[in-house]
Amino acid sequence: MNKQVALVLNEKVAETIKSLIKGMPIWIVETQRNAAFIDELRQRSGNVITTFPSKKGESKTDLTDRIIYTLDEHHNAHSQDDPYDTLLVFGLTLAKSKKKAFLDLGFSKFEKTDFGFIARKLQ
Repeated sequence: MNKQVALVLNEKVAETIKSLIKGMPIWIVETQRNAAFIDELRQRSGNVITTFPSKKGESKTDLTDRIIYTLDEHHNAHSQDDPYDTLLVFGLTLAKSKKKAFLDLGFSKFEKTDFGFIARKLQ
């Protein structure tokens, strides 16, 4: 069974994302434009929400590279009885990602999507 986590890098979350991330842990970049969506998520049950800031002038690629190791620490086999094996990345294309960080963390299968990409750890 896939245990999924969402990494949302969009500065403003689109309605289409809401149905895709239902019930899974969500890591989302803190922006003024995302504040209402974050509040809405926190009021719903079923989602664990973690927010993180971006640094001034930081690209989504660098932001992902900075945050993915912390995300992994919170959701991997050392921290969870049922660790994640699938990461849905919103707001960053696979072509623009630093794949090395994903490979370092055990991701080995990647799928392009309309929202970004999906990275999977194969067991």
